[in-house]
Amino acid sequence: LKIDPKYDEAYRFWGKTLMKNKKYPEAKEKFQKAYELSKSDEDLLWKGKAIKKIGNSTNDKSKTKEAEEIFDSILESTTQSGEAMLEKGNCNWNLDKKNIAEDCWLKACKIIPDNAEVWCNLGDVNKSKHEALMFYEKALLCDGNYADAHYGKGTAFKNIEKWSDAIECYDRALEIDGDFE
Repeated sequence: LKIDPKYDEAYRFWGKTLMKNKKYPEAKEKFQKAYELSKSDEDLLWKGKAIKKIGNSTNDKSKTKEAEEIFDSILESTTQSGEAMLEKGNCNWNLDKKNIAEDCWLKACKIIPDNAEVWCNLGDVNKSKHEALMFYEKALLCDGNYADAHYGKGTAFKNIEKWSDAIECYDRALEIDGDFE
């Protein structure tokens, strides 16, 4: 940035690094700067994700709604619409609007069918124990190392009283992510 302060990609990478370190307000600012330089929907999407994380970590529903508005603004994008729909669903989930969240995720899975998070979220919201299991299995087909899907699958097995299968899934989630909550 000292060489080229208008290098949008540097701000984007800086923002992603801050996100990994859970420094969401700082990440939001870096993504905003990247967006100002690039006008890229990807940078706007990342800014929305940072704002959503701020809302989640502070329990500030207005931030979650602000993030949802950002995702709405990019839904017309041809390259980021699936991610925006996924994140819009996540915002609605956090706002306790489970039915709207599910509708968003069902739309997102048609746009980004190889995204494990979408399928896992559908498993989380599904009331049918067997259907939930199917969604977690679909998530694992997309990403066999997605700890949330292994955990969800374990919970689905627990709910149908398949105890050894549940333990196996929980163990796999912990094997992938030792800090899994």
